[in-house]
Amino acid sequence: MYENYFKVIETKKTKKYLQLKISLYFFGGLAEVYQINQWLETLEELNKTEPLCIIVRNINVKNYLNQRTDIPIIYFDTINELLTAYEESNFKVILYINNGMKNFQSLIYHKALHIHLNHGESEKASMHSNQCKCYDYTYIVGDAAYDRYKRHIINMKLATYIKIGRPQFDYIKKVEKQFNRTVILYAPTDESTHIAMRYTSIERIGLQIVDTILSNPNYQLVYRPHPSTGKNSKIISKINTQIIEKVNQAENGTVENNLNAIDLLSVVDLAIFDNSSLIIDFLYFNRPMFATNMFIPEYHDTKPFKMLKSCIMLDETNIENLQQLIIEQLKRDPLKKNREKIREYYLGNYKKGESTKLFIQNILEAIKERDQLLEQKGMLNTIH
Repeated sequence: MYENYFKVIETKKTKKYLQLKISLYFFGGLAEVYQINQWLETLEELNKTEPLCIIVRNINVKNYLNQRTDIPIIYFDTINELLTAYEESNFKVILYINNGMKNFQSLIYHKALHIHLNHGESEKASMHSNQCKCYDYTYIVGDAAYDRYKRHIINMKLATYIKIGRPQFDYIKKVEKQFNRTVILYAPTDESTHIAMRYTSIERIGLQIVDTILSNPNYQLVYRPHPSTGKNSKIISKINTQIIEKVNQAENGTVENNLNAIDLLSVVDLAIFDNSSLIIDFLYFNRPMFATNMFIPEYHDTKPFKMLKSCIMLDETNIENLQQLIIEQLKRDPLKKNREKIREYYLGNYKKGESTKLFIQNILEAIKERDQLLEQKGMLNTIH
């Protein structure tokens, strides 16, 4: 059985990679690959200390990542292939960056510690999913994440939530502007699959936002829709297409989906966001921003969302005044001091490089802990 299986998946390479101590498991397609892109530099730094591999379940993602990183990428199509490989492996720690349904296929493996990293800090409902209980540890960014989990998770075990900051800020690349205009970013989120996760502004005020910014030749509009925009709604898909066409035809418009999000944020003068992780990442740069008020009172209790106190709220009640509101924010930036306090609450106060060091330190400690736990159970000598 094993002999035939290993012939299918590049015998020598795969057997070698399966003896590494760390793997990152990624179930998702090209639409979700942005989640792993933001972790690549941090993982490559970890790889220098303790080599790892990335396990994917989509062949297109394998081919894509092979062009982006030297970290070994292993592809498994079926659960049978995955679990057979795990039984032949020496993985001590398995990392996850989303709550994908097929994470549970990987979580079947019981001789490793499973650690959830997520792919950004936000006030979306997905950021307090009860699925966090299935991981041995959840690495979080700052105090806001602790408070969020405490509000929403019953029978929460605080010791399993480890604060490491946001390592992605350690790897910001310099982006050069190709135009001499004020850069305004409009980055709406997708419509998601259910009402509690529906925060997109595209349908209600998206076209008005775009028209307003493009009408001012002093502004360069950068439009960055979520990669999954329109996946679950034909209406959203149609409007998104209209916006992209408008922006591409405008002299002062750019559609940008290729740059790393944080690299892009570093050159933005003012931003307009839906409820997403980009709001919190933009706090790092402490520049003026708007948050669209697409919250539904029956589903969204926004009282604990301190990040909203760092933004001007935007919806149908004030969209007609957007041009003047932008001018005021760029000139006066009245919420600057608010953002400084709120930034620390969400992101902590780390010097460059500290978050990466914390991340690596905690992973190495988890490797040791896993061995100790297996030794206590008399299982250490039963593995490869």
